[in-house]
Amino acid sequence: LKQALRREQSDLFICYGDPIQVFERLAQQGFRRIVASVDYDRYARKRDAAIAARFQFVLLNDVYLFSPHDVLKPDGTPYRVFTPFYRTALSRLTPEHYRCFSRGDFGFASPGIFDPESLNCVDETGIEPKPLALESLGFTQAPLPEAATASPRQLWEKFLTRLEHYAQERDFPARAATSHLSLHLRFGTLSPRFLLRELRESPEGAPFLRELIWREFFAQLLYHFPHTETEHFQAIDVEWADDDEGFDRWCRGETGIPLVDAGMRELNSTGLMHNRVRMVTASFLVKNLGIDWRRGESYFAKKLLDYDAASNIGNWQWVAGTGADAQPYFRVFNPFSQSKKFDPEGEYIVRFVPELGFLPAKSLHQEESLRQSLLPGYPPPMVDIKRSAEVAKLRYHPR
Repeated sequence: LKQALRREQSDLFICYGDPIQVFERLAQQGFRRIVASVDYDRYARKRDAAIAARFQFVLLNDVYLFSPHDVLKPDGTPYRVFTPFYRTALSRLTPEHYRCFSRGDFGFASPGIFDPESLNCVDETGIEPKPLALESLGFTQAPLPEAATASPRQLWEKFLTRLEHYAQERDFPARAATSHLSLHLRFGTLSPRFLLRELRESPEGAPFLRELIWREFFAQLLYHFPHTETEHFQAIDVEWADDDEGFDRWCRGETGIPLVDAGMRELNSTGLMHNRVRMVTASFLVKNLGIDWRRGESYFAKKLLDYDAASNIGNWQWVAGTGADAQPYFRVFNPFSQSKKFDPEGEYIVRFVPELGFLPAKSLHQEESLRQSLLPGYPPPMVDIKRSAEVAKLRYHPR
């Protein structure tokens, strides 16, 4: 990225420290205007407000297609349900959304090349950048996965070859069927406008565009309802279980539920997790163990390379039955029926839980078989799926 920017007479510097202090040092070096991407979580909004009070500060809505006030109900209030939001969003797309922007559109000058040494970007506490290795970030698998090393263009061109089958195959975690672009969308190294332009030329692109609009929906929810970062969106009370041991086993991928354990081990070793499996692991924590969704959301925040507060919070609340457009609280993902349907040969499970590789695939999807077998190095299911799901329903008290 730095090389590409230098070819455009710009540059990239990585600065460490408190944002206010960093920008004060940059101002001393002659920088007069700060232009940044929007971000809607609580920390980001507080940080941006503090910077805007002291510097010439412009926020650009470049990581989303719409600003929070672009897609509202006829009465001017925000949507709480996805489907009408989706329909309205599609109707609001204009030629401007498809346009390719340049630096000149935002009044940027060509700053020339600066000497990073003169910027003194490393703060006085001595914090140094960590090497780009999974081990240094707390993961166990090397090297970095393709989703983190390939360029956005490479990932997109590869995804185009399977876009036709995306809707049918995206839920199968063992298949290379998804785009792997979430990390680039999160950090702004890929523009959703680029994807919109590309999808316009593809009749098979509607299912993927729908997923992009889900991302927009969750962003506007967090903007309009910031309390949902830590509180239930729905008027519902839940008696959460105080189960630190259960939470720790879930984090480690040692629940005795093969698909759940595979997902958590994928997360712990790579910093990524397939979307279908994210829903299953989240449902198990909340609905079968009865543990507060906020604990799971916080763990995902620490581990996901593509962590996005709006999407993560929105999806966790959806699974928990406490959020906007939520899955009804009385519905529970059964991890065994999910693995039987979406990983029938157990390829994904065995990839991350290799100690189960000697079992026939059908045994991986049978709770009683796993409970009755003595599996060296692998625990039996820690809860009865059906019974724990029934107990979970009793924890919910709609107001």
